[in-house]
Formats: sequence, C-alpha cells, structure tokens
Amino acid sequence: MGATDAGICLFDFQYRKSIDTIMKRIEQTLGVTASEGEHPYFAILEQQIDEYFKGIRRAFDLPLHLVGSPFQVSVWEGLLQIPYGETRSYKKQSIWRNQIL
Repeated sequence: MGATDAGICLFDFQYRKSIDTIMKRIEQTLGVTASEGEHPYFAILEQQIDEYFKGIRRAFDLPLHLVGSPFQVSVWEGLLQIPYGETRSYKKQSIWRNQIL
C-alpha cells in the first residue's frame, strides 16, 4: 500500500515483478522518496477491503491519489465507473472512454 495526504496511490502485490518500476514511477511523478510506515488511509483501506471480500461492501469511498500520465489517469477513472458486478471488455471500456472525451 502507498498513500499521500491526498489519498491511496498504490495498492498492489508486494512481490509483483514490476513493483519496483511502479514505485519508481510514483516517486518520480510526485518528487518524493517512498518510505515504510503507517498512514491513516491504510486502516481505512484494510477495513474496506475486508468488508468487500466478506460481501458487506460494494463500493469504496476512500480518497484515491491517481499518479500517472493523463492517459493512465483517464483509464483508471473510467475503471472506477464500472458498476459493481459488471464486467467489461477492453473494447467496450475503450468505446465508453472515447464517448466521454
């Protein structure tokens, strides 16, 4: 997990092959060096993830700090618009994204 005061900026697998690349991109974009520690948003994220997997929660309401290129951010914002339980193909999502631009 990673967070800034603006919100959660990273939630990924620790041992993912590309995690170092992802961390470097976030650090470079924000102009900071990541450090281990606690952040108030981590407890909220853990609670909401736990509720989601228990079937209690269908939507997350914690702040996100989307760190990426304008294209990446627009894609992530589009993914956030997919309703709970719905799946979309890459093609359908790209058509949806192009309609709102």
